[in-house]
Amino acid sequence: MDIARFLLERFAEDEAALRTMSQDAAHAPPATIRIRADRARAEAAAKREILALHECANDVWGFTGCLTCGNGADSTDGYPCPTIRALAAVYAKHPDDEAGSRRQT
Repeated sequence: MDIARFLLERFAEDEAALRTMSQDAAHAPPATIRIRADRARAEAAAKREILALHECANDVWGFTGCLTCGNGADSTDGYPCPTIRALAAVYAKHPDDEAGSRRQT
């Protein structure tokens, strides 16, 4: 599984957990739940936008890597770029994280 798909699946899991939490949080004040839920949804949307901005370009005019960061196959970093690695770092212990092979250090 490529890192973009891995991250999109994690974002979807986070949103599903948020929906469950919101439904189970009957004891919390409604305003608190709404603020937290709104912030979490905004965070998920922002992560998706960041992922889209740092999409891997495969052989675009001989370049393979992140067009936003400029990390290409001829550099030591390549893809995923540092931005995508940072997004993925919070999921490092997820069972679907193919032994961290997508994140270079």
